[in-house]
Amino acid sequence: MTVHLGTVVKVGGSLFDLPDLATRLRHWLQNDECPRPIVFLAGLGPLGDAVREWQNRFAWSDEHSHAMCLALLDVSAQALAAVLPEMLVGDDLNRIVKEPAASAFILKPCQWLLNDEPTAAGIPLPRSWDATTDSIAARLAGATSASELILLKSAALPSTSNDQETMLREWSSAGLVDPHFPQASATIPVVRMINLRSR
Repeated sequence: MTVHLGTVVKVGGSLFDLPDLATRLRHWLQNDECPRPIVFLAGLGPLGDAVREWQNRFAWSDEHSHAMCLALLDVSAQALAAVLPEMLVGDDLNRIVKEPAASAFILKPCQWLLNDEPTAAGIPLPRSWDATTDSIAARLAGATSASELILLKSAALPSTSNDQETMLREWSSAGLVDPHFPQASATIPVVRMINLRSR
């Protein structure tokens, strides 16, 4: 089965320090008319910072850190599922999109990233810090022909350009997304960044 998603929503790891994160996410979901089905992907935040710190201390490879971060993404997904207990969570895209109530759900992405991502249409993710969870969300959106990718973050950069390609490069240059993100999101029709902290 080929999975077609409406929207991929990346919830930035920096947002997990908000005590009212659940309220903000529910309010945003009720008021944003993004295409369904929606899959939520949780960022790593401090979990990713810990991997970087350990790599600096023990001098292992970027590829090893990448593999660790993939496994930790399922932990982040479980944390988001605890924040939004009413939302379906799973690791099998083919199965979860068939659920009757699956207009929005949380993906534990490690299985998809290990088994499906390397051979999915488009450019595979680099196994380095050039591709963090923003590019992972973009890769998922591109591989599933999603209509839209939304990054929920703690900050947003007003673009000086109406051209999406230029805007993506601006975000990367400003450090709001990783270096690979402009390439990973190049085929997605609509890419938005929302400062959820200001909502």
